[in-house]
Amino acid sequence: MSIYLLGPPGSGKGTYGKLLSSSLSLPLLTASTMLKSDPTFVTNYISKGKLGPDDVVESSVRSYMFDGGWGTEKLTEKGWFSKRFILDGFPRTLGQYKLMSSWSPLLRPPSLCVHIDLPLDICVEKIKGRVECKYCKSVWNLADVESEGGYVLPGIWPHFKKCFCEECTKLTREVWDGKYDREWMVRRDDDVVDEVVEGRMEEYRNCTEGILEEVEEGRKVVFKPWRGLDSFGELEVMVKEKLVEIEEEEDFIL
Repeated sequence: MSIYLLGPPGSGKGTYGKLLSSSLSLPLLTASTMLKSDPTFVTNYISKGKLGPDDVVESSVRSYMFDGGWGTEKLTEKGWFSKRFILDGFPRTLGQYKLMSSWSPLLRPPSLCVHIDLPLDICVEKIKGRVECKYCKSVWNLADVESEGGYVLPGIWPHFKKCFCEECTKLTREVWDGKYDREWMVRRDDDVVDEVVEGRMEEYRNCTEGILEEVEEGRKVVFKPWRGLDSFGELEVMVKEKLVEIEEEEDFIL
């Protein structure tokens, strides 16, 4: 049984997805990776800054996952129909969720929702503190957040080394032959403009929150990261316990 992640922009969903992937030894599939691998989708939507209709997004994701996206052979030809995975970024809307829910049982559609529940005002603060290395795209967050509601989310800073990020110091030394770039740390364009950030939050409220109302309580883990990454152990325990519970239930039904 597989997992899909939900959470507002800036909630740390991608980071928690990577940590769960490592902890559970499950592949992490991101919607951006899958959609960018579809040349038609890139041409018709990504290159034009469009999100794409629900049915087109679902078809592209399903094609990537089950028709050869993990290699040259189709999923069923490799015996992947029993494979578990973690989905990040799909489903993004209620329409996509309903399409995913209609997948054949042979495809083992994800049946556990992990919701990263962080207040939107805190997410905005974290978004504004997000930076990345323009070379290797490693991401950090410089925002220290302490809210009246009890959230304490410390910033995650890189270890500075000759003004290069720790992940690609050797590479950039070779490329630039010792000419150190003192502006290697940059912010994403969609993290800078207030109107864009608010638009992303509004999209989440209008599109993604509807999924949470549809998911059965027994198929959902709601995680409040009170201490940021220091709270990951709690999420890990909650997910493992819920996976066991659901799999026992499914075995009983079968």
